[in-house]
Amino acid sequence: MSAQPDPVVGRLIEGRYRVEAIIARGGMSTVYRATDIRLDRTVALKVMQRSLAEDPGFVERFDREAKSAARLSHPNVVGVYDQGSYDGLVFLVMEYVPGHTLRDVLRVHGALEPLRALGVVDPVLRGLAAAHAAGFVHRDVKPENVLVTATGHIKVADFGLARAITASPSNAATRGVLIGTVAYLSPEQVETGQADGRSDVYGTGILLFELLTGAVPYRAETPLAVAYRHVHDQVPAPSSLQSGIPAYVDELVARATARRPEDRFGDTAEFLSTVTVARGRLAADPATSLAETADGERTANPVNGSTRQGSGPTVEPADRALVGAMAATGGGTGTAVLAGPGPADVRLDDHQGRPAEGEPPDPPSEQTPPAAPPARGKPPRPVRSSRSGGRYLTLLVVILIAALVGGGSWWVGSQRYIPMPNVVGKTIAAATPPLARQGLKITEANQAFSETAAKGVIISTDPATGDDARVGSTIDATVSKGPERYDVPDVRGSPIDRATTAVQDAKLTVAGTESAYDDTVPQGQVAATEPAIGSSLKRATAVTLLVSKGPAPVDVPELSGNNLDDAKAILADAGLTATIVEEYDESMDAGLAAGTKPSAGTTLKRGDAVELIVSKGPPPVDVPDVVGLSRSAAIDKLQAAGLDVQTTNRLPVVILDKVYSQTPGGGTSVPRGSTITLTLV
Repeated sequence: MSAQPDPVVGRLIEGRYRVEAIIARGGMSTVYRATDIRLDRTVALKVMQRSLAEDPGFVERFDREAKSAARLSHPNVVGVYDQGSYDGLVFLVMEYVPGHTLRDVLRVHGALEPLRALGVVDPVLRGLAAAHAAGFVHRDVKPENVLVTATGHIKVADFGLARAITASPSNAATRGVLIGTVAYLSPEQVETGQADGRSDVYGTGILLFELLTGAVPYRAETPLAVAYRHVHDQVPAPSSLQSGIPAYVDELVARATARRPEDRFGDTAEFLSTVTVARGRLAADPATSLAETADGERTANPVNGSTRQGSGPTVEPADRALVGAMAATGGGTGTAVLAGPGPADVRLDDHQGRPAEGEPPDPPSEQTPPAAPPARGKPPRPVRSSRSGGRYLTLLVVILIAALVGGGSWWVGSQRYIPMPNVVGKTIAAATPPLARQGLKITEANQAFSETAAKGVIISTDPATGDDARVGSTIDATVSKGPERYDVPDVRGSPIDRATTAVQDAKLTVAGTESAYDDTVPQGQVAATEPAIGSSLKRATAVTLLVSKGPAPVDVPELSGNNLDDAKAILADAGLTATIVEEYDESMDAGLAAGTKPSAGTTLKRGDAVELIVSKGPPPVDVPDVVGLSRSAAIDKLQAAGLDVQTTNRLPVVILDKVYSQTPGGGTSVPRGSTITLTLV
């Protein structure tokens, strides 16, 4: 039965990242190889697990931590290019690093020789030190997060993501994080969940232990038991599991993995300095203790990782610690941005202890005894020869040339070039003074959009940070134009084809059309867009055109019994206009709505007019003439006409009991129910 295809492979994320293949799959995320079609470059796309994406708190933290990581620029840190959410996917776009993880190296090779193990930790500490200087902690140092290219260059990945994930205790998926990384967690992370730079020192110390021995220090049946040992046990000496490890390397691991943070190295820079000294001693004399190298005989430079001494071997550069030690016969086409099944073709060479191919042999020892003196007696007379004199002259010339070349090379290499300072994140104006103090100039050579850098700040330099920069030269800087955004054009009232062209000209794409009612835009023309007209969007973002179906239908509301103002407001809310018509109504008091034309419930279009019938009250009646009639006859006749009756006497005594007069008089029109006053005699 064939496996189900991955639903993300083949998609175009945000109209920019074309997903091509799965690189690795982990418990929290899946990493894909993708192509940024805008910049035409290969990237690694890390898509977080959907259960995490459904946690709003995680998404907010993920965005914040990814933006922080994107500001970190260092040769030993995997670069972060972009982040976002798309169709339920929360993703991170990172530098694509062909190669393998350090876990692959350990899986295939096992323990490394001490010199190589320290050479691996060196660039890891450099990347961590840069992160700490930028103000955030990794929190999840482990072999899966250390990448090794086919040329041996080492990069640390996933800065800030551990914080985003572990801060989501409400999500069931995040509760597995401790299980996955408990072997490297510091005691304070286990006990309180808090971490600082010294926590990364501890994790790197555990990493060094594993590099030296091929195993982590603590193993148990449950993650909780492992966490307990981190809190209560001291990490054993690596030499207790692996022979050939000097005591001072044991001491280095012990200090890095001390249970109390205050007993560890104060920061990764101090750890790096001590690692550099230890590497120098291992290269010179593995039997010498670390304490003997700390008395001034050898000085460490934690900035570039080099050590200097009056004589002795040179320490191998940190990033070359695995050059020749790790080779992928598959050409390094794999990547290792996330832990996953490692390639089976990783190998380590066996030339430790002898010069690598192309390297000069070690110089002869300074302790070589001098040649034995000649025997006593008259020394033989030297034989002069013009031929031998020529040889001496030639030798002298060669020595002088070598000295001049060597001295010149030293002057050019040491005095005319300096490591390029890090000015990324500064403006040209802010970067100019510190560079000028080091004999460098800077100019804005290019501009580029950036999702993470504010407009006007430097996002890269040529030469790059840490590379050689010639004193007196001008540094080319690429300056941020800010996020690349384009406004949705105003296409309201345009035909679909013309609106489509306008959106595409604005460097956006058209996702399709949807129908929508609109009171003013004629049917068949574009009435609006989604996102709305004027929205500022990333390049190639999809825009939907909303095409008018004309005014929306609306039913005439029931208005009977409402006063005039209320009835008009109800009609306006329904999108209808009112025409007032007054009519008599037997059942409705004057001034109240008596109905509409057309009647309530009739379907009209928004904007149509409705006759609002307002009652003038009951219709009027003609007052009958009852003068001369008897009281009873007059009252009966008036009441039959719908009128009320009131009587009064003309004289103190009523004699005839007939109507003498009436008010109002006969023939007058009055509202039904009006009162007629009769005067009797």
